[in-house]
Amino acid sequence: MNKLKFAYFLLIASTILLFINIYNLDFKNLQNGNYWGIVSNLLLMFGMIVNIRDLKKREENK
Repeated sequence: MNKLKFAYFLLIASTILLFINIYNLDFKNLQNGNYWGIVSNLLLMFGMIVNIRDLKKREENK
């Protein structure tokens, strides 16, 4: 159960960081934007969603 709680924590933390990165993005000059923070947060969120699904399937099979 600790792994599942940690995965949810990382999902919530990456969502908060995603909103912060979008808030700090300069919409008037998008060419100078740093998009790697947004991309890395989205990849982390996707990975945690896949991980949570896998952990729930493992719990059901026990």
